[in-house]
Amino acid sequence: MKPKLDRVANKPEDALLSMLAHEIRNPLAAVVNGVQILRQVGTTGPLAEQTLDLIDRQLKRVVQLMDELPNQVATAVAPNFPPNNGAHNRPSTVLVVEDNRDVAKSLTSMLRLWGYEVHVAYDGLQALSVAHQNHPQVVLLDLDLPGLDGFAVARHLKESSKQATVIAVTAFGDEQHRRSVREAGFDNHLVKPVAPASLKNLLAALDVAQSR
Repeated sequence: MKPKLDRVANKPEDALLSMLAHEIRNPLAAVVNGVQILRQVGTTGPLAEQTLDLIDRQLKRVVQLMDELPNQVATAVAPNFPPNNGAHNRPSTVLVVEDNRDVAKSLTSMLRLWGYEVHVAYDGLQALSVAHQNHPQVVLLDLDLPGLDGFAVARHLKESSKQATVIAVTAFGDEQHRRSVREAGFDNHLVKPVAPASLKNLLAALDVAQSR
């Protein structure tokens, strides 16, 4: 049974806080990605660096405030890093599945700067089509998608191919959704806004040879 993404609390005020947290975390994710992109491609002069530092500090403060909301459903989930047994075959192709265009574009740009071949889908059905055509080694998959949601997409991907590592990237991080993510067959669970360093380290730690 598909979990309800729009109702994760019994009290109306809890549901309102949950919805607010979810809606705020998507734009935060796009801005966090944008800051990382600017840091990587370079800025001009100390004033630009100072401004980036300011944005970065304030973003972290907003995320901290979000995590302190009572009964807040999007408490950060630390990535589950796979064991590193020495030399391994790191992934090179990634599929980003995200209906928020700014989040999708900024995440795609960041991944390409890191050297990955990236494909993008903006809804669940498109994700399955793109995955079938391009056989990505890693799928970064939002849960709350139009049409076919992320849980259904993950199940289809796992049934059709054992090769892709499927990672939930979502604003939902409560225990109910973490349990649903595990049951749907996801390999990992990240909560927006994802720290770029955490995502970079997680991807670098994957061994795609294990799934072939």
